[in-house]
Amino acid sequence: MLEKIVPKLLEAARSSDATVRYHAILALGKAGDPRVVTAIAAAIADPRESVREAAVYSLGILGAPIGRPIFHSLLEDDSRASNYLGGHLNTPATRGAAALALGMLGDDPGGKSAELLAKHARMREHGHHIPQLAAVGLGLLTGDAQYVERVAASLREIVDDKRGHGWARGQALVALGRLHARNEVAPAPATRDLVVASLKNKKSAILRRSAALAAGYLPADGTLRKALRTTLERAKDAVTRNFAAISLGRIGGEGTVKTLAAGITSGRAQSRAYCALALGIRCHRTSDGIERARALKALRRGFDKVKDPATRGAFALALGIARDRQSGPTIATVLGKGGDPNLRGDCAVALGMIGYRRAMDELTTALHESRHDPLFRERVAIGLGLLGSREAVGPLLASLRKGATVSTLNATTAALGLVGDRDAIDPVIELLKDRRSLTRTFACAALGTIGDPRRLPALSIVRTSHNYFSSCNDFNEALLAIDR
Repeated sequence: MLEKIVPKLLEAARSSDATVRYHAILALGKAGDPRVVTAIAAAIADPRESVREAAVYSLGILGAPIGRPIFHSLLEDDSRASNYLGGHLNTPATRGAAALALGMLGDDPGGKSAELLAKHARMREHGHHIPQLAAVGLGLLTGDAQYVERVAASLREIVDDKRGHGWARGQALVALGRLHARNEVAPAPATRDLVVASLKNKKSAILRRSAALAAGYLPADGTLRKALRTTLERAKDAVTRNFAAISLGRIGGEGTVKTLAAGITSGRAQSRAYCALALGIRCHRTSDGIERARALKALRRGFDKVKDPATRGAFALALGIARDRQSGPTIATVLGKGGDPNLRGDCAVALGMIGYRRAMDELTTALHESRHDPLFRERVAIGLGLLGSREAVGPLLASLRKGATVSTLNATTAALGLVGDRDAIDPVIELLKDRRSLTRTFACAALGTIGDPRRLPALSIVRTSHNYFSSCNDFNEALLAIDR
């Protein structure tokens, strides 16, 4: 597969259009072919800043050791940084990309990466961009138990520094959870205690929300579970409550299904939606057949009874996360009979997550119907892509030829990438010949997704759990939930 994809992406990486180059360089990193390291490294000197950042991220995605000294220099902004950048300005955005890429490399021989990331996560003169990404990078490093505890100690110090940037402190909390989950190392009591204490922080919403997310990465124990339940039931901040529900679904334990099942029948619509998603996560993660059966019973009943389209859509996504094939016919019926396009879009995605291929006719029909609703069209295309079926390639290509809006191109090429089948490669490569740069851009992104060997897209670690004040819809939370 890569023998077809990589040469075309290398050609696109030499395009005169910077946006095409950007997506081609990222796609080369995601495709994971080590033979492209030299070409990607050369793009760090590209005239356009966005392409330089893409090259930095791609080397990080590839885990290329050649990137380590480059990232060190860019982050430190030392005398060699200008040479790597071809004389171009080393901006905060480039330095932040280098910080995150250091974490994406994982391995840290000699501990220099951890030292530099901790240093820049604490620096106040940077603004918040570099400290945030340095904190995130610390949570992605890998090593033995002693190394992990040293990094964790640095992260705890960042969280405790009241003079530090609030967002960097929040990222450090989430990084603490990810660090231990990524390395499968049990946290020290000081880490758990800090997360629990931060859930109760009265002054900082960032820290409360971050702690609610971090808790979902830590091993379950009675103290942590109790703190999350208390937060879910009593926190005044809706976002903190919602994140607590998600994390409670992740860690599970005695009484969790009962608590979340109660949450889907009371409170505001958004809270019910997040409790539903958390139940879906619990189903996906548990090996306890009785626990799964109880959670599914509550979700199926909720999907049948809830009237609000947005909340019902969350129930559909929860059943998708749970991979509940028994719900496939019911969800397909809701998709097929018309009505609220947002609900139908959630149903389309859920059917893809379940892998319910019997809904191919309903999805194909919905794709044809969605010509004048780009958001609905996007969700249907993603649902088809998630099915990963060769049968989806034909309808998706037909949709691509009929519509030329940005949303159509984005959704359909992304869906073709998710199908990941050899049948999708040639049609997507043909799109690289299109005269419109936008079409070529999305084709590059799709080829990167097709070539990406990971279960989730390589850049998912960059996106999830990071923006505490933006609106976060249920579908994004569903993806966050299955990130690990």
